[in-house]
Amino acid sequence: YLLLKLFLFLNFVSYQLLNIPILFVYHLPNHLVNLYKDFIRPFLPESRVYHHTPDTKEARKNGNVIIEVASSDSAKGAVGVFNVSFSGEKQVKFTPKGIDASKNYLIYFDNSRTSVEMSGVSIMQNGINLKLSASLSSELVLYKVID
Repeated sequence: YLLLKLFLFLNFVSYQLLNIPILFVYHLPNHLVNLYKDFIRPFLPESRVYHHTPDTKEARKNGNVIIEVASSDSAKGAVGVFNVSFSGEKQVKFTPKGIDASKNYLIYFDNSRTSVEMSGVSIMQNGINLKLSASLSSELVLYKVID
């Protein structure tokens, strides 16, 4: 019931106030549900969870929170990066903890729908850089092994 109310509200806002077609608002929840069903759910029961910012004082100081779920075989994972401050645009660098240095990965940035290939060694040495575009914004970063 709550999801239906949220969907109807988003349709109203997108179409009436912002002149964004209703189909766009329909596709976003579908996209997120499909990401969960097709990518995250298969490895979630056996996954490892990493809290990159477990201390709330550290999160307040840095202004960001990072949490990761990774498959137990280091084949894939998802990282949520959240800007929890009112500091506006922000550059964030993090190193996923569920990767294997001997493997190559496809890194997918969900907000921009772009991807890049990186070696596990490169990720471990240099991390992953991304830009959070505004205060209280987030980015979902997915990674998976490529051959």
